[in-house]
Amino acid sequence: IEITFTALLDEQKKQHISTVVADTVLAKKEEQAKRLFEEQEYIQAANLWDEIVAVQSDNFDARFYAQYARYLYNPMDSSLYTKIVQEFTLLQKNGYMRQEMDDVLQTLRMETTGGTE
Repeated sequence: IEITFTALLDEQKKQHISTVVADTVLAKKEEQAKRLFEEQEYIQAANLWDEIVAVQSDNFDARFYAQYARYLYNPMDSSLYTKIVQEFTLLQKNGYMRQEMDDVLQTLRMETTGGTE
């Protein structure tokens, strides 16, 4: 029993260390993404936020900023509209609210409907 218990404790320690390392890596990516966003390097920032979302799908800030950065990079790129609307709508349904989302969604609706909505 003692050998099994020791083995279980060792495995738990390894998992804890792995989680701490992963969290540290993600935190550094998030810092870098924020810096790139502030420097208006939107695509690079969006790609880093995508990496974060791939690991933490419930990270609403990362989901928001990934799409918002793409929008800011080229607001007239209509190929992005569907994905942006889907993500922002999903975030809103989950209680995540930002004025920027409302503004972008309103602009995209006007853009896609020609202001006839």
